[in-house]
Amino acid sequence: MGFGIAPQDNYILNKSPGIGYISTIEWPLVLSLLASWVLVFICLIRGTKSFSKVVYFTVIFPYVILLILGIRGWMLPGASKGILFYIRPVFSKLLDARVWNDAANQIFFVLSVSYGGLITLSSYNRFNQNTLSNTLIITITNVITSIFAGFVIFAFLGYLAYITGQEVTSVVTEGPGLAFVIYSFAVTTLPGAPLWSILFFLMLIALGTSTVLVSVDTITTVFTDQFNSLRPYKTFLTLIACVIMFLLGLVLCTDAGIYWLELLDRFIGSWTALTIALLECICIAYVYGGNNFRSNIQSMFGSNHFAVKTYRIFQFCWLFATPALLAVRILYYNLYKSFCPF
Repeated sequence: MGFGIAPQDNYILNKSPGIGYISTIEWPLVLSLLASWVLVFICLIRGTKSFSKVVYFTVIFPYVILLILGIRGWMLPGASKGILFYIRPVFSKLLDARVWNDAANQIFFVLSVSYGGLITLSSYNRFNQNTLSNTLIITITNVITSIFAGFVIFAFLGYLAYITGQEVTSVVTEGPGLAFVIYSFAVTTLPGAPLWSILFFLMLIALGTSTVLVSVDTITTVFTDQFNSLRPYKTFLTLIACVIMFLLGLVLCTDAGIYWLELLDRFIGSWTALTIALLECICIAYVYGGNNFRSNIQSMFGSNHFAVKTYRIFQFCWLFATPALLAVRILYYNLYKSFCPF
C-alpha cells in the first residue's frame, strides 16, 4: 500500500509535474494562508502583552493534546511493535552521514539555535535573570518532549503497519508526508476519527503559531533595537512583516508549492543554520572577545555565581570545541553530498 498523494485524490495540492511548472494558484490554500497570517497579526497586535499570553497557550496546549493522543495510541493494536522499532538501536546508522545531518538539523530547529528567537525572547528578561538555569530547563525539556513525542508517533505508525499488514519500516517516512499523509491516515481509521483529526491538527496549528509568532517578533525586534525611533511603530512593522511573509508564501499555494516546501525544508534549515551558528561563535569568542563576555555575565550575576565560576568551560566550547564540530559537520556533509548525492 502506497501513501503518496494519488493523482485522483490530489484535489487540494493539485500537484504539478515539477517545481518549474507553475500554472495555477490553489485558492483554498491562499485563504488558509491568509487566515494564518491574520491570526499571527492579531496575536502580536499589542506587542509583548498579547504575545506572552498567547505563547502560554500555544506552548502548553500541544502537550495536553500529545498526551491525549498518546493515551489513545498506546492502546491500539500494533502500537508495541511501533514503539519497539522506535527504541531499538541500529548502530550501523551511526556511520551514515545523513543521520548526523538530520540529528543536527533537528536539534537546531527545535531549539531555535541560531535563528534568533531565543535571543529575542531572552531580551525581555530582567537584567539579572538566571540565564544558565533557563538554558538547562529549555534544553532538558526539549529532549524529554522529543522522546515523548516519539513514543506517541511510533505507536500510531505501529498501528498503521498492523492494519495494512506491512512492516513499520514501510510506513515510516520523513518530511511533511509524516504529519499530513501517514499520521493523518492513521487517525482516520480510528472510531471517532473527526475528533482525533481535529485534536491532531489543532496541535499542529498551536505549534506552528508559536513558532511563527517568535519569528515575526524576532524580525521586528531587530529593527526596533537598531532604530529606536521605530519602537512606537512596532505594530505597523508587524503588519508589514506579516504582509510580506504572506506574499512570499503565495508560491507555496501554487500547484508547484509542495516542491518549494520540500526545497525550503531541505536546504534553508540545514547547513545554513549551522553556518550562522558557527559565525555567531566566532563573533562572540574572537570578535567581541570571550573575556568581555565573561565580564558581562559577572556584572549580571556577581562573581560568585555558578555561571561565572564555570565560564571557562563555556569559553572553551565557544573558542574551540563548538566551531570545530560545526566546521567538520558542514564540510563533511557537503563533501559527502558531492560524492554521494543520493
